[in-house]
Amino acid sequence: MKLTIFRCCGIVAAFFLVPFLAFAQAPDLKALKARAEKGDAEAQYILGELHTNGGSAALNFIEAFHWSGKAAAQGHVKAQYRQAALYFDGQGAQRDLPKATELFKKAAEGLRKLAEKGDADAQMKLGTLHQRGLGVAQDSKEAFKWLKLSAEQKNTDAQSSLGAMHLLGVGTEKNVAEGVKWTRTAAEAGDPVAQGNLGVMFRDGNGVTRDVLEAIKWFRKAGDRGDVKSQFYLAGLYHNGSDGLGRDLVEAGKWYTKAAAQGHVKSQSELGAMCLLGMGVAKDLKEGANWTRKAAESGDAQAQDNLGIVYRDGLGVEKNAAEAAKWIQMSAAQTFPPGMLNCGILHFKGEGVKKDAAEAYKWLTLAIRRGEPRAVSVREELSKLIGPEDIFEGLQRAQKFTGKAAEAQSATSPK
Repeated sequence: MKLTIFRCCGIVAAFFLVPFLAFAQAPDLKALKARAEKGDAEAQYILGELHTNGGSAALNFIEAFHWSGKAAAQGHVKAQYRQAALYFDGQGAQRDLPKATELFKKAAEGLRKLAEKGDADAQMKLGTLHQRGLGVAQDSKEAFKWLKLSAEQKNTDAQSSLGAMHLLGVGTEKNVAEGVKWTRTAAEAGDPVAQGNLGVMFRDGNGVTRDVLEAIKWFRKAGDRGDVKSQFYLAGLYHNGSDGLGRDLVEAGKWYTKAAAQGHVKSQSELGAMCLLGMGVAKDLKEGANWTRKAAESGDAQAQDNLGIVYRDGLGVEKNAAEAAKWIQMSAAQTFPPGMLNCGILHFKGEGVKKDAAEAYKWLTLAIRRGEPRAVSVREELSKLIGPEDIFEGLQRAQKFTGKAAEAQSATSPK
């Protein structure tokens, strides 16, 4: 019985909701900075926006936090919103939810006054706050009202969010045609979130005719703008290959790399495995172990299982049976089928853990129930080597684990 690296590219259909970022038109940067340094709050705010979004100014959250903070301190409402968003996401400063909430509340008051006067950007921001319940009461209908007003003034962030709300039936009745209309409008105007959403629609055939090549076109547009989910989805399409799209691991590796560098956990997991196997990227055990560790430490079950194998076989690290067992057990506890299979093998062999035939039978049984085909032959082999009392005990433990897992799921499910 030998553990092997198992790869599982999980592509999940999802819509990205309202972004915090609103693109600002950039004047001459030197002149803008000169005004900002003299205390001009509007210049400070714009400079913060430019550093938040990148493009005409370097993407730099520390600079964004610095300049938006200066403008916010002068009572600039939109800068207060930006500063709150940076605190909320932990960008440019340590994440601080109390400070973020306080600033969102301050911003909401001023944004409402501006929104009522017809300021499209303020309407978008106020709608976002109501949609997420940040600094104001969460109210999807109120969010929809403000986002619609903003979208009708051609604010692309609002158009993107409005499209998603129509598609999901949030704050309004579900209307796929309207959702597609607003999403496409924003996407064609260059909004990366809308482009990613439109890619998901074409990939899944939601409101449009399913077209993988069209999905790739929109994912690529968003991915080139740095949209991390689009980069991941694009990598997944090339990784799997379907509907006339040839499998292209080099292209998949390229996009996983882009998303992984932005901290996308599943991309880090996939990239780690590709580096370990030399699939689509140059084989590099140390690099593979590093990416796998990053994803494992973030809780990715696939990466935890792979990291266990990395330590078991000494792939870019020193062999360490105890460390291998730790990570594989963490993966199994998350009900990842290959992790359950490997956990069963570890307990049968006593590698890094105490040898325990009943525990081995338990994990192999759970792996089979979770659809891991390789566990069937392994359990059959194990059954020939252990007694009926261990088999019975293993089945009892499996039942107990299933019960606890069901209780945990029930406790975390929305009522």
